[in-house]
Amino acid sequence: MKILTNPVKSFITKEICDKIFKVSDDDRKQILLGHTGRNFDDYITSVVTRHNKKYTTIPHYVIKKNGDIVNLVPTNYVTKLFGYHEIDKVSISIFLENLGWLSPINNKPELTDWLSNIYSGDTIKKKWRNKTHWEPYTQSQIDSTIELINDVCSHNGINKNFIGHNVKVSGIENFEGITTRSNYSAYFTDLSPVFDYEKLKNL
Repeated sequence: MKILTNPVKSFITKEICDKIFKVSDDDRKQILLGHTGRNFDDYITSVVTRHNKKYTTIPHYVIKKNGDIVNLVPTNYVTKLFGYHEIDKVSISIFLENLGWLSPINNKPELTDWLSNIYSGDTIKKKWRNKTHWEPYTQSQIDSTIELINDVCSHNGINKNFIGHNVKVSGIENFEGITTRSNYSAYFTDLSPVFDYEKLKNL
């Protein structure tokens, strides 16, 4: 498996990681899947510039639409991705490059992302959590997600149990295996309903 060089390595150096993150002393028990909510380049720009270059809500990995795997932060660090230390300290986060939900413009054929940018790519229509249009994930992303999950689980002793869906689950913080942010709260819409969850059930 090839993991690309960190595109923000001049920002997220070991010295910076030591300052803004803590090394986890806990065994990791979950992989937390989500998506970026914007294209890769814009996402990386936001990571670099937010909070006076001290942004800590960063996933360990991002999987680009072409399937490239990018390791942003070494997995031994707790990144505050979820925002609750009890969850962050035992999870390794993998985000897929994806815009998520898309909004119609006053019943016109155009759609926009959550930042009001016009979207012109493929869409899948499926009603879920008060949204109806979604950007699809690519097959290359799904293939790389499976490959990365197998590698991360192998190196960190994480069970390959997959929750199997994106619905909120009571007590999900105690689950040992692979989850999505949408399993934690109805507020989250990632992974979206157009992800192929069946592909992760037989890792």
